[in-house]
Amino acid sequence: MHQPDEELVSILHKKGLKVTPQRLAIFRYLANNESHPSAEKVYSDIKGELPTISQGTVYKTLSTLADIGVITELKINNGQSRYDSNTSVHVNVICPRCNNITDYQSETIIKFWKKLSKEIGGKISGQRFDVYKECSTCEK
Repeated sequence: MHQPDEELVSILHKKGLKVTPQRLAIFRYLANNESHPSAEKVYSDIKGELPTISQGTVYKTLSTLADIGVITELKINNGQSRYDSNTSVHVNVICPRCNNITDYQSETIIKFWKKLSKEIGGKISGQRFDVYKECSTCEK
């Protein structure tokens, strides 16, 4: 479980950005949501907490959060963006039929990433590993 508010406030301050209720609410929502929601899903779910929020604010906030590296924007097969607050080394297992996304983490992936990043050298700004596999529901 993330410490969403403290983590985000610290990063926003370091980046010289304002701490807003919208940024906090959207980051908190993503930090507590493993479904990799779309911007539309974030908007519909967050609207209850922030009734005056606009779709534009949600899109802009998601873009800002991705730009500062606290979330990852995942563009998947259908061209739709989905959002992930898990920025640690992991694999996104994406179902090519229903576009369900689950995170897979293991010590093997972490060891691989450490070795690969050492071989590449220099400052690496991020990583993303995707595997496409039908989910258990679509396999049936």
